Amino acid sequence: MLITNPETAIVKGYQGEKFNLSPDEYRWLVSVQATDLTSFASQMLDYQNKRTPASDLAFAVKIPAMSRVCNGEMIENDWPLG
Repeated sequence: MLITNPETAIVKGYQGEKFNLSPDEYRWLVSVQATDLTSFASQMLDYQNKRTPASDLAFAVKIPAMSRVCNGEMIENDWPLG
Protein backbone atom coordinates (compact mmCIF):
# COMPACT_ATOMS: atom_id res chain seq x y z
CA MET A 1 0.00 0.00 0.00
CA LEU A 2 2.96 2.35 0.56
CA ILE A 3 3.65 2.09 -3.16
CA THR A 4 0.13 2.31 -4.55
CA ASN A 5 -1.54 4.60 -2.01
CA PRO A 6 0.93 6.04 0.52
CA GLU A 7 -1.52 8.54 2.06
CA THR A 8 -3.93 5.75 3.02
CA ALA A 9 -1.05 3.57 4.25
CA ILE A 10 0.15 6.37 6.53
CA VAL A 11 -3.33 6.92 7.98
CA LYS A 12 -3.97 3.19 8.52
CA GLY A 13 -0.55 2.44 10.01
CA TYR A 14 0.76 -1.11 10.19
CA GLN A 15 -0.43 -3.91 12.48
CA GLY A 16 -2.00 -1.46 14.90
CA GLU A 17 1.02 0.86 14.99
CA LYS A 18 0.75 4.43 13.70
CA PHE A 19 3.51 6.23 11.80
CA ASN A 20 4.98 9.24 13.59
CA LEU A 21 6.27 11.26 10.63
CA SER A 22 7.54 14.81 10.49
CA PRO A 23 5.98 17.04 7.82
CA ASP A 24 9.16 16.63 5.74
CA GLU A 25 9.04 12.83 6.04
CA TYR A 26 5.35 12.81 5.09
CA ARG A 27 5.98 14.95 1.98
CA TRP A 28 8.84 12.67 0.95
CA LEU A 29 6.82 9.49 1.49
CA VAL A 30 3.85 10.58 -0.59
CA SER A 31 6.19 11.76 -3.36
CA VAL A 32 8.03 8.43 -3.80
CA GLN A 33 7.78 7.07 -7.34
CA ALA A 34 8.41 3.34 -6.77
CA THR A 35 7.08 0.37 -8.69
CA ASP A 36 8.13 -2.32 -6.20
CA LEU A 37 9.45 -2.71 -2.65
CA THR A 38 13.07 -2.90 -3.78
CA SER A 39 12.81 0.47 -5.48
CA PHE A 40 10.95 1.91 -2.49
CA ALA A 41 13.58 0.64 -0.04
CA SER A 42 16.41 2.00 -2.19
CA GLN A 43 14.81 5.44 -2.32
CA MET A 44 14.18 5.34 1.44
CA LEU A 45 17.85 4.56 2.12
CA ASP A 46 18.92 7.42 -0.15
CA TYR A 47 16.57 9.77 1.70
CA GLN A 48 17.81 8.62 5.11
CA ASN A 49 21.48 8.89 4.10
CA LYS A 50 20.94 12.49 3.00
CA ARG A 51 19.30 13.37 6.33
CA THR A 52 21.36 11.38 8.84
CA PRO A 53 25.14 11.16 9.30
CA ALA A 54 26.38 7.61 8.71
CA SER A 55 27.58 7.33 12.32
CA ASP A 56 24.00 7.84 13.55
CA LEU A 57 22.80 4.92 11.39
CA ALA A 58 25.14 2.35 12.94
CA PHE A 59 23.46 -0.20 15.18
CA ALA A 60 23.95 -3.80 16.19
CA VAL A 61 21.82 -6.40 14.44
CA LYS A 62 21.25 -9.96 15.63
CA ILE A 63 19.54 -12.81 13.88
CA PRO A 64 17.86 -14.87 16.59
CA ALA A 65 18.08 -18.63 16.71
CA MET A 66 20.33 -19.14 13.71
CA SER A 67 21.38 -22.73 13.26
CA ARG A 68 24.80 -23.94 12.26
CA VAL A 69 26.37 -27.32 11.93
CA CYS A 70 29.37 -28.08 14.15
CA ASN A 71 30.88 -31.54 14.02
CA GLY A 72 27.68 -32.92 12.51
CA GLU A 73 25.41 -31.39 15.20
CA MET A 74 22.94 -28.53 14.75
CA ILE A 75 23.71 -25.72 17.19
CA GLU A 76 21.25 -22.88 17.87
CA ASN A 77 22.96 -19.55 18.31
CA ASP A 78 22.46 -15.76 18.13
CA TRP A 79 25.06 -14.37 15.74
CA PRO A 80 25.76 -10.63 15.87
CA LEU A 81 25.99 -8.95 12.47
CA GLY A 82 27.09 -5.46 13.40
